[in-house]
Amino acid sequence: MSSSTAARNDPTLARHETLLEVAESIAQHRQLSTLFADLSRCLKRLVSFDFITLTLADPVEKVVRLHILETDHPVKVRSPNAIPYGETPTTLALETRRPYYVPDIVQETRFPIIRDLLQEHGIQSYCILPLFTAHRDVGGLHFGSLQKDAYVPDDIEFMQQVARQVAVAVDNALNSEALERERDRLRALLEINNAVVGHLEREPLFQAISTSLRGTFGLDYASLLIHDPDHDALRLQMLDFPAGSGAIRENDLVPLHETLAGYVFRSREARVFSIEEAAAISAQTGALFEREEIGRASCRERV
Repeated sequence: MSSSTAARNDPTLARHETLLEVAESIAQHRQLSTLFADLSRCLKRLVSFDFITLTLADPVEKVVRLHILETDHPVKVRSPNAIPYGETPTTLALETRRPYYVPDIVQETRFPIIRDLLQEHGIQSYCILPLFTAHRDVGGLHFGSLQKDAYVPDDIEFMQQVARQVAVAVDNALNSEALERERDRLRALLEINNAVVGHLEREPLFQAISTSLRGTFGLDYASLLIHDPDHDALRLQMLDFPAGSGAIRENDLVPLHETLAGYVFRSREARVFSIEEAAAISAQTGALFEREEIGRASCRERV
């Protein structure tokens, strides 16, 4: 009898073989997106699910974010960018170090944001496994099914074994990404320092800095605004926006009130704005950013 035939006849052996395959997959894939695609393929032989997702906990902002969604069904995720700790079962699973299983989504009353999102896509039951290491709480590994009460205790125990391996893989990947970001930041700072030393004129200096930031952070737009005391407004002195339609122009005056740059100038605090946050401060600016396809804006004040 072949090992594959024996595994089919022995659920325990099949799960051990799958755990070995998970370990091999983790060793082969450095990118979390390709790892989860492979996990979805090999786990489906033993666990019935219609989606598998990874959520990451942010202890600084006290929110949980959806990081990866792997499913065979077309979905349009409208989940919020970040869900507060108290409104997601991922946090509860991390606090208790135990799976959070809902056999019937209709009975989910503690976390309505998650319930409504899953019901929108026909999910009837779901299970969240906490992802944590000795160093930190990572997030959650989520399985969902279009069938009610899709998982028995043996399934959940197997999921926990998978989650232990995935937690280490995700932690390592996040650490690697953090090191790469820090390396890129240091390289950008060196380039900017060299630009400051090598360019005395404002325009070539701005273009050199913008080019460095574009390559490091993938910026599509950069501008320099300077306070004009005669008009008590900000004047757009430098602009780097190759894809712009021309609605944003150099030498434009930007009011100090009801604009993002004015908000940061008056508050003396750097900010990153989403389209929604930009529109809340200035409907005109929000509409302009949306029209120009600027998804996020970072503003920093300097005296």
